[in-house]
Amino acid sequence: NAQDRGIAFEWSPKVPNGRNELAVDMPKGRTLSGRVLFRDGRPAADASVQAGLARILTARSSGVLFVSAQTGEDGTFTLLDAQDEDLKLVARLKGERSELLEVQHGAPADHLQLRLDATR
Repeated sequence: NAQDRGIAFEWSPKVPNGRNELAVDMPKGRTLSGRVLFRDGRPAADASVQAGLARILTARSSGVLFVSAQTGEDGTFTLLDAQDEDLKLVARLKGERSELLEVQHGAPADHLQLRLDATR
């Protein structure tokens, strides 16, 4: 049931602009943040960071992605409104990728660190 998951619906059959509208209030997801580094510890600017469900995302598949972000010049990233479930994160930049990092439901999700490795 949608209400059990924090989703609220409000139907307004007549609104001032003459259109029928349905407002859906979705619950906010969790925020994940951290840094992507090269093997030598340098920050990885412009790396792509992606998060997906841990039970679906594997090392060889792209899985089901819910959020993605690019890193800043200092290698930092922030993923907003991610599913509040067990997630796996991966970073990619110019043929390099990180190992999958699993973030458990309810675990701290800031100061995460992903390291790029050309051999992966």
